[in-house]
Amino acid sequence: MIFAFSFFYNITFAQLNKDNKIPSWVKTTLNKQFQNISIDDLQKIGTKYFVQFEYNNHQTEVCIGPNHNIVFSQTLLNENELPPLVIDAFNDDYPSEIIQKIKLNTDYKGDKTYIIKTMSDKALIFDSTGQLIH
Repeated sequence: MIFAFSFFYNITFAQLNKDNKIPSWVKTTLNKQFQNISIDDLQKIGTKYFVQFEYNNHQTEVCIGPNHNIVFSQTLLNENELPPLVIDAFNDDYPSEIIQKIKLNTDYKGDKTYIIKTMSDKALIFDSTGQLIH
């Protein structure tokens, strides 16, 4: 995945971890892909940072690894934002299920999967072609 580099730091910090500090390299990594964000939460777990913020009117979480790379991102989606192949596969295979929550997961290579949580608490993972992965 190609990232547009930004030389300006457009991140503001609404609420941070208990130390109230964020490493500059985390800010730089975020700014490569996400500009003009306000961080809602930041947690360090092991060697990874998990950052939550709103981006393009969607709640987003990004995992940043110790090598200063985005490991994955997850974005909450509305049902009308699912690719037609995914919604068709869901409706065909799970006609009695109701969607509760949808997350778009993008890994470090840019591969996308769609995690659909149903009202009956099923977690279904589809690739962008509508193929059920899990």
